[in-house]
Amino acid sequence: MMDAWLHSRLPSTLLSVDEHMEKTAIHLAFGDVHSCIMKDVSDVYVESTKVRHRAHIGETPVVQ
Repeated sequence: MMDAWLHSRLPSTLLSVDEHMEKTAIHLAFGDVHSCIMKDVSDVYVESTKVRHRAHIGETPVVQ
C-alpha cells in the first residue's frame, strides 16, 4: 500500500523538477527533490515501513 503511494508521488515530483529545470530554476528543482526525499520518503514511507517491519517480527510498535 505504501509502495503504491510512494510511486504515485514520484510522477508529480519529476514533472515539477523538469519544469523548473527547463526554466533554469535549479534551486526550485532541488527544493522539490529535497521535499520529496525528506517529506514523502523519510517522514512517511520509512516510518510506515518501520511499523510494518516491527509488526512482521512481532515487536510492539513504538508510539511517538
